[in-house]
Amino acid sequence: MSRETTTEIPTGCPGDEALRAALEAKADSPISAELEAHLATCPSCRDRLEAFAEFGETATLLADFERWSAPSAELDTALRQLVEDGRPGASLLPTPVSRDEILAQFLPCDEPGALGRLDDHLVVHEILGQGGMGIVLRARDTALDREVAVKLLKPAYREFPELIERFREEARAVAALDHENVIPIHQVGILENGLPFFVMPLAKGPTLAQHLRAEGQPSFSESLLIAIRASRALAAAHAAGIIHRDLKPGNLLLGPNSDPGGLWLSDFGLASRAENESETRGGGTPGYLAPEIFAGEKASPRSDLYALGCLFADLAGADAPGWFMELADELRQADSGARPDSADEVVRRLERRVEARESRRLHRRVLVRVSQVLGLFALALASIFFLDLSGRTSLINDTLRTFSGDEFTIAGRFGTYPSLTGAIQATGDGDRVLVHESGPFSLTPTGVRGHSYAVHADPRLDQRPVLEMPDQQIGPAGMLWVQEGDLELSGLELRHHSDREGLNRRIPPLVRTRIGNLRLVNCRLVRSGLRPGSESPLVMLGDCRILEISDCEFQSDNGPCLQWRIQGDLLETGIRMVDSDFQGREWLDIGVATGFDVPLTRLDVTAVRCDVRTPESHAVSFRRTMQPVDLLLETEDCRIATGETGLIGFETGNGPQLRRSVTLRDRGSLFSPALGGPEQARQEWIHRWGDASLDDRTRWVESIDFRSPRSR
Repeated sequence: MSRETTTEIPTGCPGDEALRAALEAKADSPISAELEAHLATCPSCRDRLEAFAEFGETATLLADFERWSAPSAELDTALRQLVEDGRPGASLLPTPVSRDEILAQFLPCDEPGALGRLDDHLVVHEILGQGGMGIVLRARDTALDREVAVKLLKPAYREFPELIERFREEARAVAALDHENVIPIHQVGILENGLPFFVMPLAKGPTLAQHLRAEGQPSFSESLLIAIRASRALAAAHAAGIIHRDLKPGNLLLGPNSDPGGLWLSDFGLASRAENESETRGGGTPGYLAPEIFAGEKASPRSDLYALGCLFADLAGADAPGWFMELADELRQADSGARPDSADEVVRRLERRVEARESRRLHRRVLVRVSQVLGLFALALASIFFLDLSGRTSLINDTLRTFSGDEFTIAGRFGTYPSLTGAIQATGDGDRVLVHESGPFSLTPTGVRGHSYAVHADPRLDQRPVLEMPDQQIGPAGMLWVQEGDLELSGLELRHHSDREGLNRRIPPLVRTRIGNLRLVNCRLVRSGLRPGSESPLVMLGDCRILEISDCEFQSDNGPCLQWRIQGDLLETGIRMVDSDFQGREWLDIGVATGFDVPLTRLDVTAVRCDVRTPESHAVSFRRTMQPVDLLLETEDCRIATGETGLIGFETGNGPQLRRSVTLRDRGSLFSPALGGPEQARQEWIHRWGDASLDDRTRWVESIDFRSPRSR
């Protein structure tokens, strides 16, 4: 895929044709020293060069398939060089391989939707793309039940045995690098017809080059994290005797949502064993090549360090400190002996800077705390003229936060807190924690026992603060929980995303209460990535007397929105929902535990102007009871779309008993689907729940457009 640039070229910079010619430079006809010197000091031209390299005919194999963001040019450059070195007259055959020719390389497979298989446990489902040397496939590893990316050598190169062996040897070398910041290669193999392949994960983030073009330079804190991860990956490669030879932003893969913490070093296409570096070979990206490579010397770990310095220069924004630019300049010294001794040394120097930054931050915090204590009385006296006798302290706490940088306070109390966990643990009965910044904040399960508390967004914020639960959390405790007390949440967004496929574990709910009331106002609760059939709800309530939900949004891809369990001695309990949106496997999962003496006589559920979407199931599950429990479900002006099982489902075996204890009433709601047609659906409702259970405004339709405003 090609891309034309419309960007005006600055005065003194080479034209597009000169940069494209640089991409074709080889060891026997390198680019000029003048152009190389310009590229070393001009980020704009390096960006243009990266764009040509990524979107040209020699481009990233998956440039047209960004949804996979898989490592896309692994070994392509090395294969090209081998063909040119070993067979001078050989053509690179850039013409794409036809689909029929690709399918002809696969073994038969009877799995539905499969294109074929590569071996006993690799089933191919999609041809993602192809480049000059390889074909990239999306496949499923049936042995481990996971999706993978497979790189397969093009059939035209089957006649080059030395190329095939080099392909396999380099892939095995990279596969031996067991490091969190080096892209893993799961398997190296060869087909029955002689074509080699290797298997990698399907990465979920963009390259650093793509991220820099889309978002610009990151903050220095993020840049420092990327620099450390890249240096560690390079140190691991050097420790294994591998020279990367093509370190650049386009070969660094970020994690999901451009997370630098999940960085992978990829594209070892030019990599070589240090002991095999007996002769010079061309390749690499102009702007990142060390001067000694242009002088005809062989690549070494120190030439990789030069590219690392160029990467640091790309990451350095206006907020980068002087020491970081000095390190970038030291790495880019023309004399390789003047560069740091190793990538390990670079890692140590960066980590010492991080430790120093943290130490200074801690020191400043201690000084701030001391100054808070020493100046507290003076500050209180100065502020008392601005406060009334109600005990409000927002002015004082706002002043304290400007010095401490803390984001959390407790309404009506002096002091600030650096974490939400610390603020919640400091609450007394009825206290209200205020969140003053939008975050996102990472929050492990946090709560209290024996008293009530609330968490509210600062009303001056323009958007909801985001609380995120780390994916590794397991167990029954909610991200926010209370036992034997009430909980109120207002103006917050709680979310959790799981990337761990097939892991059998108990994932905590986002909110959990036990023996107490819950109130949610203007909140958004989102959970994604759950495997089908998960029992992990967004909100879990045990013996909750009253649940109030107003102006909220619930979204779960495979779990229930609300799970209600009754085990204690409640006589009456109720749920009221107004102006809220629910999307999940189920809207309400209601259960009365067996084996308990539960004298509950009535459960009232009311929903007004709510949208409910449970397309794969019924909206309400009612199950597990040993004695009659009356359930009254009232809906008004709602829009409810369910699976074909209808609005409410009963546990197998107890259905007749449960159905007799349920009363449904609706006023003016819209239901879907209308099985048998709108009139038949209405008559079946009346037959089951009685004529008085609905009014003339209640309607059934085949489908509901939730994007349209609700009719009044």
